[in-house]
Amino acid sequence: MRTVEVLQLVSALGGAVATFIAAMELRVVKLLKKAGALTPETAMEEPTINRVMRWRLKNLIQRSIVRTTGEGRIYLDEEKRSLIHAARRKRVLAVILPMLILVVLLIIWLHRDGRLG
Repeated sequence: MRTVEVLQLVSALGGAVATFIAAMELRVVKLLKKAGALTPETAMEEPTINRVMRWRLKNLIQRSIVRTTGEGRIYLDEEKRSLIHAARRKRVLAVILPMLILVVLLIIWLHRDGRLG
């Protein structure tokens, strides 16, 4: 297997794993929303969920997107979730946009230089 093929395989697998993890996190969020656990007063007991969802739930609690009450109940802090997602979008744009511009400039340069058909 060539290096390029190995890199393609690794990036595809990495993307699949990241997608799976994000899906599990979204399932936890949807579960809390469906239960109406959006305030301390409407908090719910920790649901019975699989290991990956439990891991994502603990991560959401660490980031204060999911909050705990004194009685061991949990609820979704929608405002905090919105703030974190907005900040994440800004960080992604700050990284992706310059890279995209660089790739376009590289393609133009290679095309002018005659290296691309």
